[in-house]
Amino acid sequence: MFESIRPRQRACARQAAPAQPQPGNEGEGKERVLGKRARRLNLVNQTHLVRSIEQAVRRGLAERLDGVDDTTLSEIARTTQAELLALLKAGAQAVRGLSKEKFLEEAEEDRRRIVAEREKASEDLQALMDQVDARRDEMLRAREALEEESRRSGDAQDEALARRVEALFEEDAGEAAAEQLREQVTTLLLGSVQCERDKVVAAQMSEHRQSVENFERRITKLTRSLELTEEELRRMAERKEVDPGVASVFRTVQGLNADEDDVEAKTEMMASIFEANVALQKHGGS
Repeated sequence: MFESIRPRQRACARQAAPAQPQPGNEGEGKERVLGKRARRLNLVNQTHLVRSIEQAVRRGLAERLDGVDDTTLSEIARTTQAELLALLKAGAQAVRGLSKEKFLEEAEEDRRRIVAEREKASEDLQALMDQVDARRDEMLRAREALEEESRRSGDAQDEALARRVEALFEEDAGEAAAEQLREQVTTLLLGSVQCERDKVVAAQMSEHRQSVENFERRITKLTRSLELTEEELRRMAERKEVDPGVASVFRTVQGLNADEDDVEAKTEMMASIFEANVALQKHGGS
């Protein structure tokens, strides 16, 4: 919004550079608001800007026009100043400003909301962990029950199957070859039956295991959510250590990412621009 007057701002800042700010003056107040990195900014307040415009107009007219009296120069300077302020005001972008009290109130509401979300996420996480523990215990009990049931039913089935195989070889029981064949057939059949039982048990245990894995994935998501919430609370705590001032109006500006390395410098620059804009609008409206 200040591209057209930026060269004049830098020139004015260089003219005022030799003067050291005294304790309690406006420069020191801005530094307290914006922090140590404000030293990198060239700030021009409204009074200095208006005075510089008037002096520039006077000097330019005095060099170009001979015989112009002070009254005419003053009228031209006032007209130029009023037109410039009107143009700046017309081209300025309206932003929603917040007082420090309102900003702190909203920040506290945000903090309470985030804390409540964190507590809710912690409760959900604990509940999920309890469910996972319960499901693991249930899975172990189910495995033991399945194995026991398989063993009991398998013993009876194996005994019945062995009797049927023995009956098939009763006629040739006296022959060594037939006896050996009977043992081999019995072993093969029992092994096949046991393999099928193991498959059934494995399939049922797979269902329990899948349920536990689903819980574990939800726990991972909740844990990540808690980490992000803690990070946001930490950032809020750090921001509260700096006087928010007019910089608070930029918290919803698109493109100002809190994760960028130079976010503080950008915020400081936008705050100084906003402060100068407010002063210009007040002057233009008076």
